Amino acid sequence: NLSFYPNPFSTKIKLSNTTGFEDFILLNSIGQSIWLGKNIDKQDFSYLKSGLYFVEVDNRIYKLIKE
Repeated sequence: NLSFYPNPFSTKIKLSNTTGFEDFILLNSIGQSIWLGKNIDKQDFSYLKSGLYFVEVDNRIYKLIKE
């Protein structure tokens, strides 16, 4: 089971229990894809507005809040 932290996040999304082979899709609050790739933990998301986001990975959805 993946876990994302900190939640809420400000610039970086960290995660644990990953294999390193997952494909991540970051979605905004209305379900639009705004980022996709393998290394979500290496991305700087400081440019995102505060609010609700979702990460889809392996057909599962995780809720994250950007502060």
